[in-house]
Amino acid sequence: MKILMFTTRFRPEVGGVEKVVESLALQLAKNHEVCVLTSMGKQGNLLSVSKTSESSSGYQVKRFWINYPATIMGCLAFPYRFINSSLQIINFVKKFKPDVINLHFTDSATFYVWILKFFVKTPLVVNIHGNDLHVFSHKNPYKYFIKSLLNSAKKVIVNSDYMKSEFETEYPQLRNKVEIISNGLNVTEIDKINPVSFITSPYIFYVGRLVSKKGVDLLTKAFAKSGISNLHLVIEGSGEEEGNLRKLIKDNNLDNLVHMTEGKLTENEKISYMKGALFGVMPSRIEPFGIVALEFLAAGTPLIASMTGGLKSILKDHKTTLFFENENVTYLSEKINEIYENGELRQTLSSNGKEEVRKYDWYNISKHYEALFKSL
Repeated sequence: MKILMFTTRFRPEVGGVEKVVESLALQLAKNHEVCVLTSMGKQGNLLSVSKTSESSSGYQVKRFWINYPATIMGCLAFPYRFINSSLQIINFVKKFKPDVINLHFTDSATFYVWILKFFVKTPLVVNIHGNDLHVFSHKNPYKYFIKSLLNSAKKVIVNSDYMKSEFETEYPQLRNKVEIISNGLNVTEIDKINPVSFITSPYIFYVGRLVSKKGVDLLTKAFAKSGISNLHLVIEGSGEEEGNLRKLIKDNNLDNLVHMTEGKLTENEKISYMKGALFGVMPSRIEPFGIVALEFLAAGTPLIASMTGGLKSILKDHKTTLFFENENVTYLSEKINEIYENGELRQTLSSNGKEEVRKYDWYNISKHYEALFKSL
């Protein structure tokens, strides 16, 4: 098969969607011809609309200016970019002749795929990841085009029971199009990474964006409430809540116990520090799936997680995680003390997690995509 994956979100940017697209492309490219059509990002000059193709581990990467302008000059150049990018994308897709187009994340890419469907009759599969449903589908001018595109799609892929329920609430008329295919990870590659302790003292590890929905403030408050004098907290990530978190840390006299790495760690370093941690915490208020949870499991690191969203689908209480009631700081604090004091529990969670996570390896997940694409 020839598979065209369409997304604005791709490396060098870092995030859940970026991981999914790159990992899936790598796996599918072992047996199929794959091209990732993505955005220019910060590359190119003011009037550039496309960039020479890149080659990456068996799949092609083609970049166009499909991201929404973020500056005044970008807005002024947008009409030129939009028309020219649309024409170049149509021309490229006609030459590539894909058997299926797989759109990941319905943000500004939606407009270009919406136009494309009038010029090519290739089956379209749309992946809904989270914020594209919760945010973009309610925004003008996105919502009309997203709804139209979903109506024309052959299938809509969501990553969890939670997201299926959310999608069907928003688009009940499209429930017959929905397929659940979990996100995945490369278990073998994670196995190869050696553990590295961030500090000599035992520490909790958090990795993710510093935004309200990720609940890092809840974790910080619960950590202060736990009162464990020789336990540290390492926070890896960056985002709009960083200033508020620093103030929260100072107000709770945690300056010597909380360490912020400001999102500077590489992917391998994150796994290394994950493996070196006593346990990890995912305190999310909202979590459509939770790739980081799978990474903790694959690393063999015991995990405390909020009972919310997709985490409820991929984790099992007292088997692969300790759940706490969403947004309940006292309950989270109690779980921190419980897992800290119980070495046998940590070992159980670690061994069970490493066994459970193997079914989420990209080799297995990609087979579901292959079967779906071939059926179209």
